[in-house]
Amino acid sequence: MLKLKDEAFFRSEPSSAGSAKASNLVTLASILGAIRRHKKSIVVIFAICLGAAIAYLTVAPSRYTASTSLMIDTRKSQIIRTQFGSDPPLDASIIESQAEIIKSDDLLMKVVKEYKLIEDPEFAPQSEDNRGSFWDSWLGQVPAPMNTEALERTAAFVVSKNLSVKRVGLSYVLDLRYVSRSPIRAMQIANAIANAYTNGETEARYDATRKANSWLKERLAELREQTITADRTLQAFKADINSAATSAEAQVTLRNLESTVTATKSLYDAYLQRSIDTAQQQDVPMIEARIIKTASVPLSPSSPNFIVILGLAIVGAGCLSGLHILVRQGRIQTFDTADRVEAATGLRCLGVLPDHAARRGINIARATRGDFDLTLARSVGDAPFDRPFRQLKLELDTRCRDTACVVGITSSLPREGKSLIAFNLALTASRSHERVLLIDAACRGGGLSAALDVSIQHGLRDVLSGQVAATDAVVRLDAVDFDFLPSGSQGSGRSNAAFFNQSRLEVLFKQLRPHYHKIYIDLPSVHEVIEVKSFMACLDEVLLVVEADRTQTKIVVEAASALSGRFDIVGGVVLNRARPQGRSLAHEGL
Repeated sequence: MLKLKDEAFFRSEPSSAGSAKASNLVTLASILGAIRRHKKSIVVIFAICLGAAIAYLTVAPSRYTASTSLMIDTRKSQIIRTQFGSDPPLDASIIESQAEIIKSDDLLMKVVKEYKLIEDPEFAPQSEDNRGSFWDSWLGQVPAPMNTEALERTAAFVVSKNLSVKRVGLSYVLDLRYVSRSPIRAMQIANAIANAYTNGETEARYDATRKANSWLKERLAELREQTITADRTLQAFKADINSAATSAEAQVTLRNLESTVTATKSLYDAYLQRSIDTAQQQDVPMIEARIIKTASVPLSPSSPNFIVILGLAIVGAGCLSGLHILVRQGRIQTFDTADRVEAATGLRCLGVLPDHAARRGINIARATRGDFDLTLARSVGDAPFDRPFRQLKLELDTRCRDTACVVGITSSLPREGKSLIAFNLALTASRSHERVLLIDAACRGGGLSAALDVSIQHGLRDVLSGQVAATDAVVRLDAVDFDFLPSGSQGSGRSNAAFFNQSRLEVLFKQLRPHYHKIYIDLPSVHEVIEVKSFMACLDEVLLVVEADRTQTKIVVEAASALSGRFDIVGGVVLNRARPQGRSLAHEGL
């Protein structure tokens, strides 16, 4: 793996299995690397989410919340206190019941009528609620207008949707909140609901007192008649026994009558005392409430909350960005680090070449039909960009010590930068005062021959077909100081396999080796497998070029398998067009 340290892309030792496994670990560096690689998509996602949040904040109507607090307690009558000693504890279910009473339709209807809310557009029925059916519209029938009661019910429903009543902790306090588009209206309705509830409790208390008094009066009248009747019976019996002899049976009857009179008088006195106490205290067993905090006009809107909306937008954008990165990494599965290349293919990664085109803003395919740009090649060949190619050449030289080393450069797919790398390797070798020949074997059109625009009409295909000698087809490129063998004419109807057979290629390279130190061949892509395998027996080294963040893992693995017939000559892999980083891409994982 070529490590970028002081712009050095060189590795002296193959990676171990441990480092390959480590490349799969998600680290902070790998996460930052993934963010850098997908930064454009992340920026778009954040822009969309923040734009949607700002648009919502712009168009969403402001809503204001007014709150008031009610204290719920018990007031037992003096009679019950006397009878039971003290108040029983207030059950929690009673508090919840009072909250439901506050939200009841009857209570809200009183508020609607008091403030004439049916005249307020905020509480008017929506257009779809007052719209007839499709058939009514089609038949031209106009829906009947809603009556006053229906409008009031609709307004009460709107009030109930904007009302919330909650118990404050374990206390006997109810927090009543109302939300409205108008701060004044929110304050008015919150206080109106609280007042309607307390007034309703007062009315209920007086109603219960009135019913209790009525019942007690009726009971007292009955007891009075019973007392009078019992007393008259006793007096009449006494008069009878005074005029006659007193017998034992008469004495028993007398005592029974006296007991009845006494009991009836006692019961009458007890009910009379209760009636007096009820009238004086005006108190019966009831739940009472009092307002402990009156609602005031809210000074700022409660919704939409600027901070919350923007926070949710940022969190949502972060989640979507993370999901986008995971999906892209999981589905596309491209290479972005040297360790991943080695772990997937089993080949050494000889270099991680930065995307100088991206850095300089140069389009590699500019003004060409292929994947090569001579202007870019010459600029990259200048220092300091020639250092990666010098080190790549040294790495290949350590593996190929023959007098004339023949190196093939191929890729999994077209347009991965193999022609650019072949050209710069030839340029680097020529600057080392070596005799260099660059061969364009990608005979499918475009490529080096089209980019260099050589004037000679003959090339590799013509040499292999026997039409011209190799020396007549080779062109001297004075600008870069090395020889070049173009791909040749495309006019013949014969297939490439008819020219690129092993015996003809062996004869050709036997003729060329004595004249050059280095022969670099721009091979077809591996998917053109027939042509590539024809060259394998004649090569000393094969270099597989992989474009970072583009070529899928599966395709690269298939290309490495296709080259497995002469696996010992596959020198390794070059990860091309990697985004420039402040340190080696080999240390990034995700």
